[in-house]
Amino acid sequence: MGPWPLKAAVEATSAAFALTAEGGSRNKAACRAPGVPALWICRILDDAMARRCELTGKGVQVGNNVSHANNRNRRRFLPNVHDVSLLSDALGRTIRLKISRQAQRSVDHNGGLDNFLLKAKDEKLSLRARRIKTQIRKAREASANSPELSA
Repeated sequence: MGPWPLKAAVEATSAAFALTAEGGSRNKAACRAPGVPALWICRILDDAMARRCELTGKGVQVGNNVSHANNRNRRRFLPNVHDVSLLSDALGRTIRLKISRQAQRSVDHNGGLDNFLLKAKDEKLSLRARRIKTQIRKAREASANSPELSA
């Protein structure tokens, strides 16, 4: 094992995500770097989207608990993130996403998942949400270009 085993774990994880993006499997054992414990890779792969909203990018913040005597203790402010199923009108199926409650209110306000994703900036969206946005855009273009059936 080299002097930086965590660096090797991150490089192996990057290779695993590259395989996943190309359509390969997300096999944690296959991307394991020599001499790096598999547990490290598992944690890096599993924590990639932990406690982060896939639609707004809202994540964990840190701050202080301040007592009456003004003692400061570090703490974490966790976002209100839940797994939800949202219906896509363009794709005609439900999509499971991990989103915050504020994002769910924004989706409802914008008239559904399709409208929200098409208006959202790509920087805030997760990779999975950007792919869904592309699928929705293609589905809408295909429905707009298809000849209308006259009755």
